[in-house]
Amino acid sequence: GHFLKAANITEEIHNKEAALQKVANLLGVSLTQLALLFLASQKGVTSILCGAHSKEQMLENMSITKYRKLEDEVINKILDIVK
Repeated sequence: GHFLKAANITEEIHNKEAALQKVANLLGVSLTQLALLFLASQKGVTSILCGAHSKEQMLENMSITKYRKLEDEVINKILDIVK
């Protein structure tokens, strides 16, 4: 399949995930919610299509509507982490 295989997950990827998790924790959201908020905060994005494997996952995804868009400082922090 096209899924990321464990053998391809480098220390750099682990470090980026940990840094993103810290940002999510500071905002009080999950890593999934952070990703969706990042997308929703991009200029020109008016909707996000995402799938869910369970009712709980769907509710978590939908819960981002109670948050404001991310501030530029947070967006820039995320961009610095993932580059």
